[in-house]
Amino acid sequence: MAVTGTTSLSGVLSGIDSEVFVTQALAVARKPLDNLLAQKALTQNRQVTFDNLQNLFTSLKSQADSLRDMAAIRGVTASTSDLDIVALTASVGALEGSYGIEINQLAAAERRVHAGVADKTAALGSAAQFVYTYDGTTRTIQTSDTTTLEDLAGLINDDSSNPGVSASILEYDSGDGLAYHLVLGGRNTGVDYTITIEAGTTLTGFEAGGNWTVSQAARNAQVRLDGYPAGGWIESESNSVSGVIPNVTLELKQIGSATVTLSRDTSQVASGLSTLVSTYNAIVDNLDSIAGYDDQTKTGGIFQGDSTVTGLISGARDLLVRVASGFVNGTDPYTTPASIGLELDKDGQLALDSAKLNEALGADYDAVLSLIAASGSGTVSSSDIQFTSALDSTTPGSYQIQLIYDGAGIITEAYFRKNDALDDWRAAEVDGNSITGALGSPEQGLNILVITPYPSETKTYDIEVKQGFAGALYDTTAAQLDPVSGTFEVKSSQFDLAISSLDKQIELQQARLTAKEERLRAQYIRMETALAKLEGFRSAFTAMISSLESMNNSNN
Repeated sequence: MAVTGTTSLSGVLSGIDSEVFVTQALAVARKPLDNLLAQKALTQNRQVTFDNLQNLFTSLKSQADSLRDMAAIRGVTASTSDLDIVALTASVGALEGSYGIEINQLAAAERRVHAGVADKTAALGSAAQFVYTYDGTTRTIQTSDTTTLEDLAGLINDDSSNPGVSASILEYDSGDGLAYHLVLGGRNTGVDYTITIEAGTTLTGFEAGGNWTVSQAARNAQVRLDGYPAGGWIESESNSVSGVIPNVTLELKQIGSATVTLSRDTSQVASGLSTLVSTYNAIVDNLDSIAGYDDQTKTGGIFQGDSTVTGLISGARDLLVRVASGFVNGTDPYTTPASIGLELDKDGQLALDSAKLNEALGADYDAVLSLIAASGSGTVSSSDIQFTSALDSTTPGSYQIQLIYDGAGIITEAYFRKNDALDDWRAAEVDGNSITGALGSPEQGLNILVITPYPSETKTYDIEVKQGFAGALYDTTAAQLDPVSGTFEVKSSQFDLAISSLDKQIELQQARLTAKEERLRAQYIRMETALAKLEGFRSAFTAMISSLESMNNSNN
């Protein structure tokens, strides 16, 4: 804001250029304001820079989210031995395998053909009605004494409540002179979608019975999977068949047999990890730029020394170098991201060793997927108990369970604790031989099934609740990005408060400068006014002296 007056100070009487003095005085006085404006600009720049960093972390969260779904990264490629017989599409959750498909019948929509009329443009007779039912809906088409076969087809097709029947005209003369035939076709395939000409039809020659021929009956598709069922067929209303093979849709094309194959496709894992690498490294590069120090330019980034900003990546970095929660060295084939080729270099950059990843995928595909995306799964230290399930709310990691039996081998008490002697035992919910972690505890939702009882004994077992590193990375970034309590929200709120405080200080400084300018100008105006009065006195005094001198000269 430029603080300038509107009153010009000429300095005619004083000979002083007062405007220069005012400008110089204000320039000195506005330094606090300039400092505040500079602080605000810096804070706004920091806020924009921080928002950009938040966007990068949002991308990291999104990528971790896509990797933490094991079904989504378990890719398959679908193929068929005969595309003329059957095609197929695999969706998320499809598993590898090969299946024999035998097609006995394709699904079809019903089609009925009328006996025919000699002239499609001639009136069909007196006013009447044509009544049919399809898909549970009965429609009555009113005709007049001028309605032709072409008109009737149009009335059916243009009916706003048509349940799914199309009408067309087939031209064919079998020698009886009735060359124009009304054809009714159902929209849907399947045995339940028949077209019924109702008894209420009064249009002469179009009544049910011998006037109509079913040229194609409504029918279901019939298939067998690997010869099953031996004495029958799996039926489908549509030639697009789902549910026969989980998460696979078969497109039946013609009667015959073919083999469909779902082959393992590891490209989704490799592609997902590659994207994770580039997303993570974009954050590292950004932090180096905004919080690091450039030896060449001898300048630091805008957030150099800000531990909140520099520490944002530490959570993700730690997850990428440590053993994943619930995984045990020596027991699980792969326990760290590095074990499948995902490693940090000396500069903090993440790199993917494709050869190492491919080797791991080839050696134990499921173990690699588990390390990346395990959720709700786990292991136990003994066959006496069985890991049943865990919830998203169950804290992953190592636990112990303690079971207390009475003389009959019935569990009377059960307890969980983290696998740490310093942790206290917490009572669990007991339902027969099913043990569940209590609500509000770290193990909430963890369910263990007891297989072997030990009358009058107390038994303790180890449990590992697994979480892949992608899920852990998602949880970490989600917490940082939480719109209420996350680090980014807290820091952004601090920027907002700082800018608001600076705005208030700037407003006060601007008011102070305006008042100072007004005071300075008023002072110089008063000086010029006083000088003007003195000049008036001087002129009057000079005139009086001159007058006295003139009088004195006259007397002489």
